[in-house]
Amino acid sequence: MKPSECQIAVRYTNRHSQRNWEDYYEIEFIDRETGALRKTYVSDNNRNFGLWFQLLEHMDNNPNSAVCIEGNFRCVKGKTDVLNADVKFSHVQDFDREVFMNVVYDEFYA
Repeated sequence: MKPSECQIAVRYTNRHSQRNWEDYYEIEFIDRETGALRKTYVSDNNRNFGLWFQLLEHMDNNPNSAVCIEGNFRCVKGKTDVLNADVKFSHVQDFDREVFMNVVYDEFYA
């Protein structure tokens, strides 16, 4: 199933790859239309890292927010839970993360 154009970023973590010794970010999303949990992996080696870095900074500055971004998202080939990081997107709006997570749970998982 193709991801919707609206993905909600709920948190990110810093990671380090033992395979190629690269530091990267794992960003977790919830699909706004289906409630599907997805993630993407972003490093400063991505050519569009500046765009992702703006999202990460926004998340740092708004720690209690879930951030809705919009773009032409697609999954990595062979993976239904990993978004391809090579995408242009725009910030749409923020939600209170706790309220948003409760709504997602009630609508998709209860």
